[in-house]
Amino acid sequence: MCCLCFCWLLSGCAQAGDTDARMLTVRGTLSAVSPDALQLRERHGGELMLRMTPATRLFGVFSASLDDIRPGAFLGAVALPLADGTLEAQTLHLFSDRLRGAGEGHTPWRLVSGEQGSMTNGTVDVGGTWRGDGDVAGQPLVLRYGGGTQQIRVGLQTPVVFVDSLTRGALRPGQAAVLILTVREGRATAEVLRAFVGINGVIPPF
Repeated sequence: MCCLCFCWLLSGCAQAGDTDARMLTVRGTLSAVSPDALQLRERHGGELMLRMTPATRLFGVFSASLDDIRPGAFLGAVALPLADGTLEAQTLHLFSDRLRGAGEGHTPWRLVSGEQGSMTNGTVDVGGTWRGDGDVAGQPLVLRYGGGTQQIRVGLQTPVVFVDSLTRGALRPGQAAVLILTVREGRATAEVLRAFVGINGVIPPF
């Protein structure tokens, strides 16, 4: 597994034996869209021309709230460790039922800020204290995944989004996006492996 790949959904790996390929994550705003290509204006001003292939997977990132998180839901949490080792959620992303199980586990993740944190994708513990009513005081969020659990502190202002599959017809210039690219030696245009696109003005927070 490549060093940038912690799960199939929020990252991706080159095909076995594809030794000239590397993975790259870029963030910005879609400036042009066609059936088989995207143009991205990076956060720092550069423009990227990118190719979509039949293997490209698209995901919509929608607005959500803490009230939407219920015991038994499949959830991802980007977190940073506190001084005592406790994990504190920086963003939460609630997956649709069709994406349940995506990237399940606990792995390193570099935040938008550049800080090194972690990503945990798992099921909200039905035996825990999380009630899903927006009152998070004293409610550690417990995520269960194959092989372990993580307890994560959640604040009232923690950003929450909902992630679901998206079709190419929903892509529009002006949408914020996080793109996972495959960059191959000797090729001028990178390929989009996965695209996370904000819907209705949402900016993907991961």
